[in-house]
Amino acid sequence: MFGLTVEQFEEIKLNRDFILNNIESNPLNLALKGVSSTICTQIKYLTKCKSKIPNYYSVGAVIPPLSYEQCSSSLSVISRGYNGNTCLDMTCGLGVDSFALSQNFNSVMSIERDVLLSEIAKYNFSLLGADNIEVKCDDSASFVKNYVGEVFDIVFVDPARRNQEDKVFSFEQSSPNILELMPILKRIAKRIVIKSSPMFDNNEAFDVFGDNVSLKTVSVSGECKELIIDISDDNKKQETITVIDNKSNIADVVFDDFSNVVSHGTCSDVFKMSYVHIADVGLVKSRRVVDFFNRYLSNTAWVGNSMAAVSDSKIDSPVVRTLKIIECFEYKPKNILQYLKINKIKSATIIIKQFPYDIAKIRKSLKLTNGSGCTIVVMTINHIDYVLFVE
Repeated sequence: MFGLTVEQFEEIKLNRDFILNNIESNPLNLALKGVSSTICTQIKYLTKCKSKIPNYYSVGAVIPPLSYEQCSSSLSVISRGYNGNTCLDMTCGLGVDSFALSQNFNSVMSIERDVLLSEIAKYNFSLLGADNIEVKCDDSASFVKNYVGEVFDIVFVDPARRNQEDKVFSFEQSSPNILELMPILKRIAKRIVIKSSPMFDNNEAFDVFGDNVSLKTVSVSGECKELIIDISDDNKKQETITVIDNKSNIADVVFDDFSNVVSHGTCSDVFKMSYVHIADVGLVKSRRVVDFFNRYLSNTAWVGNSMAAVSDSKIDSPVVRTLKIIECFEYKPKNILQYLKINKIKSATIIIKQFPYDIAKIRKSLKLTNGSGCTIVVMTINHIDYVLFVE
């Protein structure tokens, strides 16, 4: 089910020294030398772990392929920030979340219903030295319904969609069904933390779980990874955008105003603007782009769309990419081609933020190849298409 059998798990454990000694080897070359497909596949996935979950890579953990594809990355979990005495992880899987939680809790109980996957998690936790994690092989819904022990500081759950082909995330279609279990979870835990698919609508989280909810939209290196739904009686309704770069730098922007926000749009002359600001995907996903620009550009002229804006002042914030505008044109290829010819520009990096044409059509109309000759931002503002040449 998870890409490993009991026999393959045993084979990996028996060949652990070989795997560690060949962890940097090309799996294809090893296969050509007669190394078994199980060992070659394990080395392949350990190599992938080097960037996604480096602590698992460093100890040579056992990596079931499907579990790897579904697990959190080490970068996304560093922003969680929870701590306390006891924690229940209802959805162990490969154990990345449980291991991260174990760094800040005295004890973690981790539930995994698959017998083999629970044994693999135990084995990996022993390699990681995480002796404060107890893995229980059980159905998580049954476990919480029958639980009578100490109240947990936190219950963490990462529901799996029963139908992996669903394009829209629904808690009713997840396993475990969080909505069904909420009364029980509120009884056995002080705080409930749900890792949700980035496809889940932020506004719906408040509709479903009420106002004692804080949301955290997490983006890593420009990709929206997860929505964290934090439910507690002590919570204030708010929304946080967390941006993490590939060097583990974390930036948060917090919003607690939920009124309808309207763009200032105080200047319609885009040609007078000096900077273009490209919103991080986390801002876009949470529909907080206009809120952000209202906050940082409230005393200056700016215009924008739901993904980017231009202004006459610079923004110094990790949650937007700010570029200085060199030249601005309406999207009229004849005029732009003349500019390109004068400046001997034959290639470009093109950034699209809400535009009616794709990159291939833009390149064809402007006779540009892909390259570093210049950087262009194309965007629609006030129903007019613009091409911005930027530094």
